Amino acid sequence: MTRKSSDLRAVAGSPQTLTTIVGVSSLVIVLSVLLTSRISLSRNPPQTNEAYGGVESSGFGSVPQSPITMELSISKPPALGEQVTLTIALTSTEQAFDTEVQVNLPEGLELLSGSLFWTTDLQPNQTQEFILPIKAVKNGDWIVIASAKHTVSTDPIFWFGDIRRLYLQVADQYGRLGAPTPSQEEYLIKVTPLPR
Repeated sequence: MTRKSSDLRAVAGSPQTLTTIVGVSSLVIVLSVLLTSRISLSRNPPQTNEAYGGVESSGFGSVPQSPITMELSISKPPALGEQVTLTIALTSTEQAFDTEVQVNLPEGLELLSGSLFWTTDLQPNQTQEFILPIKAVKNGDWIVIASAKHTVSTDPIFWFGDIRRLYLQVADQYGRLGAPTPSQEEYLIKVTPLPR
């Protein structure tokens, strides 16, 4: 059934109320378009190596390309007791001051020096590398998670960044890279990789 404008006024109550409803609806549509074209509205980090972004509330939207990209590599998969290096390379297409970088190491890997959390200023189209010496101290299937997050606004919360994972198998005589095992999937559920 099609309503006439007079029917709409009757439903809305008064011409002023109708104007307010139309104005608010237009504002919601404009904000929706702006938000979905700029950021993701998902609270949860992705389960693959993808860029991500977010705001305080969720409900719609898709994940666009983040200005920040990260590469996480290891000099070689370590055998038990072996020392190796993790390398994190960060690049941003935009200036990103105070970008928070965090590495989550499982119990089977130990940091030999340095820190697992730091901040850095990223300049457009320049790559920064960070090297962390680590040691395999326990056999098992392990996952290394590294994340970078730049907060644009705190009210409302708006941020972008990237997250990467390495899946490792450590044994007495060898180390291997591979796909996630059930124990690594369980670790993913327990660990929140995003910086504070």
